[in-house]
Amino acid sequence: MIKIILEYLPYLALGIVGHSLLGIYNNVFQLKEHFSIKRLVEGLWKAVVIASAFIITAVLYDKLFGVIELGNIELAPDLLMLSICLMYLTKMLVKLKDIFQLDIIASKVELIEEEPEEKIDLDLSE
Repeated sequence: MIKIILEYLPYLALGIVGHSLLGIYNNVFQLKEHFSIKRLVEGLWKAVVIASAFIITAVLYDKLFGVIELGNIELAPDLLMLSICLMYLTKMLVKLKDIFQLDIIASKVELIEEEPEEKIDLDLSE
């Protein structure tokens, strides 16, 4: 099981790096904040701590319980690793939404959809 957990590490690293790069781009170029090495190091440290907690939990879970069946679902340590990879994927998608300002575009589309349509009189009886 440790081998399976280790197989997820490159994907976890990609998620952390991708989220960090998107955060830097969004904060510096979109929000016009000054780049702060301190903030970058703090963010990377937070990612390492969170990732380590998931990895340690997965290893301990494997050693203590192995696989637990909950109805049709098998709860296994690789599910924990998959969940943190999905968490960083979700965080990256949120950053992409912020960069492309999709919430602003969506609100404009809603405004267009809410405007009443002009009624065209097609009465040709004149």
